[in-house]
Amino acid sequence: MTRRATLTHRERVRRALEHQEADRVPIDLGGVPIFTTMHRDAEVGLKAYLGLQGGTQVQTSMTSQTVRPDPRIMQRWDVDCYPLWVRSPNAWRLELRDEPDGGSWFIDEWGVKQARPAGGFYYDMAGHPLRGATLADLERFRFPQPRDPGRIAGLADEAREIHENTSYCVVMNPVGATGVVAQGAFLCGFEDWFMKIASDKPFVRALVSMLEDFHIQQWDMILDTAGRYIDVALMSDDIGFQNGPQFRPALYRELFKPTHARIAAFIKSKAPHIKVLYHSCGDVWQYLNDFAENGFDAWNPVQVSCPDFQDTARLKSTFGDKIAFWGGGVDTQSVLPFGTPNEVRAEVTRRMSDLKPGGGFVFATVQNVQRDVPPENVVACFDAALEQSWYE
Repeated sequence: MTRRATLTHRERVRRALEHQEADRVPIDLGGVPIFTTMHRDAEVGLKAYLGLQGGTQVQTSMTSQTVRPDPRIMQRWDVDCYPLWVRSPNAWRLELRDEPDGGSWFIDEWGVKQARPAGGFYYDMAGHPLRGATLADLERFRFPQPRDPGRIAGLADEAREIHENTSYCVVMNPVGATGVVAQGAFLCGFEDWFMKIASDKPFVRALVSMLEDFHIQQWDMILDTAGRYIDVALMSDDIGFQNGPQFRPALYRELFKPTHARIAAFIKSKAPHIKVLYHSCGDVWQYLNDFAENGFDAWNPVQVSCPDFQDTARLKSTFGDKIAFWGGGVDTQSVLPFGTPNEVRAEVTRRMSDLKPGGGFVFATVQNVQRDVPPENVVACFDAALEQSWYE
């Protein structure tokens, strides 16, 4: 029997983020265009499996080769979230360089080289403009302009169109949403960045301050332009590994937490109706209280393959009243790509049972649906999620 929704998408997500049970658990596929969507090849395979023809593929990330799902895919599972993201700045344009062996590369607006090897499917960091840099080098470094008008060209019209003519929850994704920790690693290279965190705090503090200023200025421009039409703002800054934090929590609280809290507070001061969604992969159990204290309303992706997050019932009982969970609906490291459809359904059933009660949960895959995921598993995942999303 088909159930009838009693709430709009926007209302449903808001209730979930306010830890209330709605008519059903909200479902996200594509709402966060760099974390909860699909690889372009996965979308092609899914459309063929579903018998969907035509349509224009809309790329959301050059590095991860992700797309916004075809509207017919979003409608099939009555997904609740719609993505918006800033455009390329006027001061930079993508210049893709091809290698003789079939690989390719480009330099992003931060000066980081992104390369795809021959036969590869993604672009990964291959050059870091601040590797080995000193504080003097940092002071000479030219940062991208956060208020470049190209970033918001047409944004207000698109945001208004979605807000006024659909009931989607509008999720805003800024450039450099990777924040300060991850962006520091991108600029310096991971090894150099972690060495600086351990031994060169003046450099780290200076770079974090510059990145904080970039983010606040960018958000100021975005919110002035389209803030009234935005429901959820994305912040992102990976600070976890598979088995635990990237560094001691004391270092996070000293060097990075104040910036995270100030950015979240700025967003909410400009647009009090907006909820803040924070993304960090990895085992960040030790940070979840900090996330709540920072003013983050929800956390993504709930990486259930990490030791501390395998028991999602324990996670819910420990932190479910402090922060909402956006993700964790199905393990994307092993179950979704390598399980059978029945195993995928069982995984969805388990996670929904653990995270659904009392609200505070938006269903999404842990990470993007990658190109090697069988389309029948994607169908099994979201069919099961929709069937089991309803509250009695």
